[in-house]
Amino acid sequence: MRATLHPRCTCFDIQICGTWSNLQTTGVTTTLGADDADVKNGILYIYTSLFGDKIGFARLNQTFNLTNYKYIKAKIKSGSFYGRIGIGTTAGITALASLTKYSGELTAGVVILDISSVSGNYYIYLTAQHKTSGNTTVLGGAVQYEELFLTNA
Repeated sequence: MRATLHPRCTCFDIQICGTWSNLQTTGVTTTLGADDADVKNGILYIYTSLFGDKIGFARLNQTFNLTNYKYIKAKIKSGSFYGRIGIGTTAGITALASLTKYSGELTAGVVILDISSVSGNYYIYLTAQHKTSGNTTVLGGAVQYEELFLTNA
């Protein structure tokens, strides 16, 4: 399953096994961050928190049945902020420790979350984190997500 961002709307089209299935998410909701998640020119922007020690969180607006998939992958456009993929069973997660699973951090390239050990419905979360720590104020920071995949390879 592949989610591709559209430049003129805030929805994803979901692609399964190389063919379009006409499934769509109903958008993305920010659960923690300096600004709401936004789609510009086909790129999903997830914003950091105002302070360097906080992670910006956004989730897809509906749950996905992950039973038949082994990995979630997200393509991150180059930048100076860290992104992660996570999954959780509740809609308002604002801390990594509250996620069921989450990936390592990456500033550019394809970040991968192994979901082979989970089954059932989960929200998919995307994060944004500044490289600094402590109470350093961070304005305008975002991770730019280009694609999102559910896959077995």
